[in-house]
Amino acid sequence: MNISKEYILNYFNDWGLNEPDHNYLKFHLTRYKFLLETIETTFAKIPNKNDLSLLDIGPSFQTFLMKECFPDVKIETLGFSYLNPPAEPPKCFVFDLNNCLTRENWPETAKYNVVVMAEVLEYLFVPPECVFEFIKSLLKPDGFFVMQVSNGLALFKRLDLLLGKKICGKIISGKENAVHLREYGLSDLILLGDKQGLRVNEWFIKNYYYNNSFFYSSLMSIAKLNKNFNEGITIIYQK
Repeated sequence: MNISKEYILNYFNDWGLNEPDHNYLKFHLTRYKFLLETIETTFAKIPNKNDLSLLDIGPSFQTFLMKECFPDVKIETLGFSYLNPPAEPPKCFVFDLNNCLTRENWPETAKYNVVVMAEVLEYLFVPPECVFEFIKSLLKPDGFFVMQVSNGLALFKRLDLLLGKKICGKIISGKENAVHLREYGLSDLILLGDKQGLRVNEWFIKNYYYNNSFFYSSLMSIAKLNKNFNEGITIIYQK
C-alpha cells in the first residue's frame, strides 16, 4: 500500500481538529500507516475476496482511513467514538467492552472476515479472556483478528519501574478510563489467543509513535538493540 504519513495528515486537514486531537493524530501517524498496511496484507490472505467485511473496535481516525483505503470492504464499528467527522461514519454498534463478561450483554452483529482492535485492550478492566472470547464470536470461520497494543515491556516502561513509577493507572468507577489499566507483553497476548483457540498468524514489535525529544530518541536508539524493548505490538490471530 503506497500511503504516506503526509497523506494521512492531509486527509484530516478539513476536520477542524482541536490541538489535543491533532497532536494525538500526529503521535500515531506511523502506527496508522503500519496498521493499514497490515490490514491490506491480511485481506490478501483471504482466498475469497467477495463481500469482504471488517469490524473496527474502538472507532477513531483509523476508521475513516480504512474507509478511504478499502472502499470495496463493508466496514462497521463497535464501541464509542468521540470524533465529530464531516463525513458520515460507518454503522456503529454502541457497546462497552467492559460489559462483555456476560454473554447476554453481547450485541448481535454480523460475522466478519477481519476484526481490528487498536490500542483498546490496555484501557479495559474486564478480564481479557472474556474480551477475546467475544471477539472470536465476531469472526467468520478462518477470520482474522488484528490487534495493536502498547508493549508493556518497552524500554521506557522498564525504566519507569526501576525508578519506582507506576505504569498503570487507577480504575475510576462509572467513568471512561483514559489511562492504561493493564500492560501486556507478547507472551501474554499469545497465551490469551491460545486459550480461545485463536492461533497467531504473525506479530511485530515496533517503534511507531512520534516523539522528537532528545531523551526519547536516545531511548529508541538503545531499543533497537532488542526488539522486545520497542514500544508497540501488532499481532494477527486467525480463528
